[in-house]
Amino acid sequence: MIPVVLRPYSGEILYSWLARTAAVYGVDHSGLLGFRATPWDLLAAPAPETLRRLAEFTRMPETAFADLTIAGTDLPQRWWSIRQITPDPFAPNMEYTYHPTITFCRLCLWNDFITDGNEYLRVKWMAALPTICPLHRVPMEDSCNFCSAWGLPISVRTGRGFRFVCADCKRPFASPQISGKITPSPENIVLLEFETAFAKALKNQRSLRFPGASIAPKYFLQMVEDLFWLLTRKTVGYGRLFVHHLHRTVFRIAPRLYYPPQLRPWPGDFDARNRLGLLSHTAALAGGRSIREQFLPASARRYYGMTEALTWLCSSDRRTLRRRVEAWPQIQRNTVFSADYIH
Repeated sequence: MIPVVLRPYSGEILYSWLARTAAVYGVDHSGLLGFRATPWDLLAAPAPETLRRLAEFTRMPETAFADLTIAGTDLPQRWWSIRQITPDPFAPNMEYTYHPTITFCRLCLWNDFITDGNEYLRVKWMAALPTICPLHRVPMEDSCNFCSAWGLPISVRTGRGFRFVCADCKRPFASPQISGKITPSPENIVLLEFETAFAKALKNQRSLRFPGASIAPKYFLQMVEDLFWLLTRKTVGYGRLFVHHLHRTVFRIAPRLYYPPQLRPWPGDFDARNRLGLLSHTAALAGGRSIREQFLPASARRYYGMTEALTWLCSSDRRTLRRRVEAWPQIQRNTVFSADYIH
């Protein structure tokens, strides 16, 4: 027990709250707590023993921590911002471990700094979606803008309050501007509408603002999950993923991607930039031709490459895809595929 424990902001994640408290004393989490708490404990879901010791440390009931991590929301784990890691790559059937990663909006942090002086990380940033900030309509990020480091940021105390900085180069994460842009691009807004429709579907609500989301929410969610599965299939030949055989969208992805667990790929398996690219393809497929035309470069709007890309799927994945698509409403099959796409 220590003299000063700051009050968490509404929506603040446990890691952020403790990081700010640690900054008061110029120590890290371990030095503050006196016991080891993992990133999983502080970002995703605290272990029972960690909860007990945190309650003792902060003089708060254990139930008070329920809303301070992503586990306290009703979001299914497959949509958390966590990477699934197989302990031994030569034994793919071993149990996965999970590494949490948090994204952030530089403009949100800057707004914290200029209005209150105290920057904080939000629980909602531990969700894999949205990839576009709903408030500022700019892409979410997960690395330092100066040194490109991916580690969790640390909190430092300044004359005004607390700021989150890169653990490596100590530069602030907050920024008053993103890449010189003042207004959000049309593509950002379209992708945000798709992600808003997805969020509504998770609450069993329909959305009429995004084409393809007007069907029953359970079907829309299943379609999104099936399309993400398709995009992340490892194809025959060069070992690339299915998405690499499609024409690129305005949101670029790396030419080679980390191979996710093949049976259950999750958006959190990819860093923020590649996640953004993958979700833009998911939206382009789910929204139909009008949405694809907004995501594709002008030179490629008449050709997306789906027919040719499907030829690169292995036979077992083609059978699985056919089975998945058969469970969709007919209107969604027509939106995503024409009759000759699946043989």
